[in-house]
Order: sequence, then structure tokens, then C-alpha cells
Amino acid sequence: MEHVANCPECARILKSLLRLSSEVDRLTGMPQAAPSCPPDLIRDKEDVKSRPLLGRRFVLATVVSLVALAVVTVSVIRLSDRSVVRGSAGSAIKLISPKKGASLAAQDITFRWEAVPKASSYFVEIFGRSLEKVWRSGPLSEPRAVLAAEAREGLQAGGTYFWRVTAVREDGQDVVSKLAEFTIRK
Repeated sequence: MEHVANCPECARILKSLLRLSSEVDRLTGMPQAAPSCPPDLIRDKEDVKSRPLLGRRFVLATVVSLVALAVVTVSVIRLSDRSVVRGSAGSAIKLISPKKGASLAAQDITFRWEAVPKASSYFVEIFGRSLEKVWRSGPLSEPRAVLAAEAREGLQAGGTYFWRVTAVREDGQDVVSKLAEFTIRK
């Protein structure tokens, strides 16, 4: 309390908190002030009644904020309902080629992997050395893809790249492979 008496910023914050406490008291009909709070800092009922508009605005803003938070939370939960299975045992995609560490000419790259049961489509992604996405295929129905001409042009000779496959299953789950590394021959 000594610090609050000498610090205008903390005094303002404490007064705001006590004002909120008074509004909670008024709305619930039950006093909520801490027993150790000095009586001269607690607003009495007459003081609260003299400024009801400010308290109502604050309560309304608080309620609106809580509703907005609830809407955002529900939205995030709905977006996360689509399961993503990443590297779990029995569900992982086995990458066949190019094998980890392979050195290939860009025109010779064909991606192959083991089929995933009940997969409706696959996507192949290539990432650069800093894991920035370089290319993503369109939806594929088979567990293989030839590197597209536009993707080949973006790959640099001597460059190291990573690739992975995402399988979209009929039940809506995504199964994502681990990354495999390959280099482009000079």
C-alpha cells in the first residue's frame, strides 16, 4: 500500500480494479473486496450509484470480450476437429524414392511412396534448405509423382532439398510423412 500511495500508475490500476470489484458486488449482490483491503479505498454504495454508466460500460465491455473469446475458442476447436496424424506408428507414410541423401538430376526425379489405406488423395511438397516451401503438387490419386517442369526450374544444381507426402484419408484425417533429403546434381 505504501508503494501504491507513491506510484500514480499503480494507484490508477488499483482504483480500476476496485471499481470492477464494486461492479461485481453490485451485479452479484455479494461483497467481494479482500478483507485486507483498506476501507478508504473501497467505494461505498452511494459512490457506485453516482457513476453507474461507467460501471455498466465496463461490465458490457467485459461481457462482449468474453463472448468474443468464446467465439474464437469455438472456432479454433472446430478447425482442429480435422485430425492430423503425424508420424504415428502404423500410420506413417514410407517414402521410397528419392531415397534419403540421393543425388539426382532434376529431370530424373520421380517421387514414390507406399500407398496409405483409404487415402483419397496425396500431395507432395518440396522444401528448401531453410524449410521454406518450394513446390506443392496438386492432388494425386496414385502413390507416385513426376516432378513438374515448373518445379524443376526452381531447383538449383548442387542445392539440397527436402520432400514429404501428405495423404488425405476418406475419414478426413491427414497422414504426413517424415521429411527426406535429396540433392540436385551439378
